[in-house]
Amino acid sequence: MFDFKDELRVAVKAISSLLSDTPTKVALISGSGLGGVIDEAVLVSSVDYGRIPGLPVPAVPGHGRKVGIAEFGGCRVLFFGGRAHLYEGHPTQRLGMAVRIAAAVGVDTLVITCAAGALKPGIAVGNIVVIRDHINLSGANPLIGVKPESDEQRFPDTSKLYDPELAAAAREKADELGIAAGEGVYAWVSGPSYETPAEVRMLSAMGADVAGMSLVPESLTAAQIGLRVLALACVTNAHCDHQEAELTHDEVLERADSMVTSLGRLIKEMLPILSD
Repeated sequence: MFDFKDELRVAVKAISSLLSDTPTKVALISGSGLGGVIDEAVLVSSVDYGRIPGLPVPAVPGHGRKVGIAEFGGCRVLFFGGRAHLYEGHPTQRLGMAVRIAAAVGVDTLVITCAAGALKPGIAVGNIVVIRDHINLSGANPLIGVKPESDEQRFPDTSKLYDPELAAAAREKADELGIAAGEGVYAWVSGPSYETPAEVRMLSAMGADVAGMSLVPESLTAAQIGLRVLALACVTNAHCDHQEAELTHDEVLERADSMVTSLGRLIKEMLPILSD
């Protein structure tokens, strides 16, 4: 049984030097190649992942290893500059640790970003997909074996896991900013191999619009402890059946980097709504 209470107390103490009397109600978790979003903000303070007990240290290229406070236009955000993944061999329960730490220091709204592959020809590389739902095909769940506070947390409702109001506001704000954004369903696959053509056809037939190897462990953890979630997937590649060339991780990072500015603008403009 995973009981994070003691670790959370130590983790909060470890990042207490980052916090101030100014409430920090929003946390941001960055996906592959997207840590540069923080470059669009003023960095207030930061600490290495390795100094936070229980928080798995990202080891994949394109993921930062800093936790800190950043300020976007007067709104403060607790940011996690990268993430660990199931395919790295971490216990699934550990993949939600950043969310638990954020909640423990007073965060009530979580923004999750990730790189993802489009499963349908109508979704273009460079678009942002605001996630409205997910399909978990990893065979794992971060809530298994976690000691909950109540029966409600043991069996959290996920019918509105991705906050519909925040999703609608993000799409509206993207339109105002001239940023190409749609809404869709995310398929979580374990990785690290990319999907085969047959898997792409299956995922698309099941109703998924994009696929990736992250995001869901954090979302499910947020559902268990009652945080609002806004999830933004940056489309960095078109999978298999309509993919023009062999896909590499370097290509994913390059395309993610090209989307950092627009993603940062969107998050900055959303923060007054997210902090409300």
